[in-house]
Amino acid sequence: MATFKYISKDMSAKTIRGTLEADDRNDLVRKLKEQNLFLVSCQDVTKKTVNQYKMKLNELSAYSREIGTMLASGLSLIRIFSIMVRREDNKKIKKIYENIYVKLQQGYTLSAAMEAQGVAFPNLMIQMYRSGEASGNMDKTALTMSDQYSKDHRIKGKTKSAMMYPIILIVITIAVLLIVYLAVLPSFFDIFQNVELPLITKINISISKFLQDYWYFVIMILVGLV
Repeated sequence: MATFKYISKDMSAKTIRGTLEADDRNDLVRKLKEQNLFLVSCQDVTKKTVNQYKMKLNELSAYSREIGTMLASGLSLIRIFSIMVRREDNKKIKKIYENIYVKLQQGYTLSAAMEAQGVAFPNLMIQMYRSGEASGNMDKTALTMSDQYSKDHRIKGKTKSAMMYPIILIVITIAVLLIVYLAVLPSFFDIFQNVELPLITKINISISKFLQDYWYFVIMILVGLV
């Protein structure tokens, strides 16, 4: 539903201005006729909202798979999105589908409707859909994009899993070093007094004293690195 600002005339040719909600221009004309008014001009002043939700790889894959499968079965895009809107549980994604559904009813192409959704869809995906529209192979394009984003999602998951071990190892290493420098070495300070120590030992003692005196500074550095 869009909001139109209109200029109309009544039966006595008197100019009447106002705003009215309608599905499109034709619907606006019909509603004005019911009030014995004749449309002169109108402007769509619907408040524009841009989605800030960026769909994840698995969501993009599911989106393309549904479109490709239903297009291949002969359903129209408007019918497809009416189904997708009803079935979607995620409120943010549902809002995106609703916006696309409205755009399609207004005569937009699917790629243009997707482009109007802010950061929801990646530019590459939009351009691929635009190519599919031009070639008439939208169903194949959608299914190809579904496979691609599904693969990307699996690779991303494997990358995260592969990174877990080194991250855990680094955390444990830092924890052990802190225990050594803050708890173990200080207990030997009195023993090492007035004793000539090797350079490496002196460096470790200096690090230990620095950590004891400026531990808050070290925490700030670690937080900054994270």
